[in-house]
Amino acid sequence: AMMSYQDIINDKDKFIKYIDNKNYYYHRQFVVKNEEQEKIEKNMAVQKHAIVSQIKDRKPPPSMVSFFSSKSRVNQRKKRALPSAPKTYTITIRTRPLGFFIETRKLNTIIEDKESGEHKSEQVEVVDNKNKFNKVNAYISSIASEEWQSIVIVGSQLLSINDQSITGLSFSKIFQQLSQQKLPFDLQLAAPRDHDINMDNNSNSNLPMLSMNITSNE
Repeated sequence: AMMSYQDIINDKDKFIKYIDNKNYYYHRQFVVKNEEQEKIEKNMAVQKHAIVSQIKDRKPPPSMVSFFSSKSRVNQRKKRALPSAPKTYTITIRTRPLGFFIETRKLNTIIEDKESGEHKSEQVEVVDNKNKFNKVNAYISSIASEEWQSIVIVGSQLLSINDQSITGLSFSKIFQQLSQQKLPFDLQLAAPRDHDINMDNNSNSNLPMLSMNITSNE
């Protein structure tokens, strides 16, 4: 007599005989179960879960930490200092010549975070394909005027002119803006990493405003 699919999957012996092991769980979902069978299977599942929990409590499975060396685990527990934001300061340019020289170089570039507005240092490729000189950003290379000696820091990056960011512009455009900007104007700079700036605690701003009045040679 021909056996139907339901006859095979609902008979335990026939199920084992005719159903391949790799398709066991697929066909298992079509088995017609009565209330007594379902109750038995649920009880078995609960008992199995309890047994597994007991085994885990007695002998917990290995954690990922155990696969690291003791030195690595010590290093993971160390509290590392977070990178600090670069120190910035602002000066007011009132006359020309400026009294200092600028240059361009490939270094960690200080950029402004669009969301927080804070300046941070990131390693980027300082290349402008539209600029034939292929250089961007400007830094203080040397100081020519004595009035700047105790104020301007060699190596500082020029960040903005009158709150207009010049970070990422080509060196020639920055030089052009410094030459054509109407006097007086504020110039914001970022000090090198290895230099400390004494902040004015009485100021409402986090940036000390240093007003310089340099006599022009012209």
